[in-house]
Amino acid sequence: MLLLQPDDPDVTNGLEIWAEVILFPVSDKDESQQERIVVKGGEGIGTVTLPGLGLSIGYPAINPVPQQMIRDNLLPLLKADERVEVTISVPDGKETAERTFNPRIGVVDGISIIGTSGIVRPFSNEARIESIRREMSVGVAMGAERIVINSGAKSEQYLRKYYPTLPQQAFVHYGNFIGEAIRFANELGVRKLTLGLMIGKAVKLAEGHLNTHSHEVTMNQTFLQELADEAQIPNEKMRHLNMARELWDILSPSEMQRFAHVLIQHAHSYCDTLLPNGHLDILLISEKGEILRNVD
Repeated sequence: MLLLQPDDPDVTNGLEIWAEVILFPVSDKDESQQERIVVKGGEGIGTVTLPGLGLSIGYPAINPVPQQMIRDNLLPLLKADERVEVTISVPDGKETAERTFNPRIGVVDGISIIGTSGIVRPFSNEARIESIRREMSVGVAMGAERIVINSGAKSEQYLRKYYPTLPQQAFVHYGNFIGEAIRFANELGVRKLTLGLMIGKAVKLAEGHLNTHSHEVTMNQTFLQELADEAQIPNEKMRHLNMARELWDILSPSEMQRFAHVLIQHAHSYCDTLLPNGHLDILLISEKGEILRNVD
């Protein structure tokens, strides 16, 4: 048995990953590498149940790259008359998977081994970005007429009411990686894309920040005032503003609509070029679930 411990600080951090290797006599000396080295999923490895992941339905959720790396490392060690079966297991994988995005993309009863390079890097940005691509791939493969990207569970709750006929897999969390999510939509051929934004992220995006994480960018009070001037909002209403979400309380409905119009126009100027072959709708979402869209 081989014990590995990944160092990516997400919910899978510290999980034990086991590899059981069993040798068998080769039945046909002309067998291919694929046939001589079989990689299987054991306890805690999820099973694929939906299309769009690049893996066959009913098979273990172990990406082709990790599988190939296992084969590449074992093949030189095999004698001509040997073949091997490798079973990857994660003892706590089934319970941990409930705290991942796996249930949304149709991977059941365990975690995924989703490496695309075989290199584990600290921090989970790369893994998070890859999960966005995979979520969206499933939605596209299921034939969703529109993909809706949103920051998280709260905004998704409101957007699912706005688009009640769309399947769950059509809703994809971008977290802070708005630019990456739109680029993935373009790569996957999405023709109708909706971007749902809470106002804090919307202001950052309108200034051109496609990654809205607070470590990357904070709210620019000067830019916020410029938006307000463009929307013809009285200066005194902006003077004591501490957080962008306060705008929902201090602006009248007509002022908020004007501000949303300006805000969304600026956001479109940075986002539309990332989806040249599709149509992007941008929706502004309040803390209470009110949704504003641009009006011409």
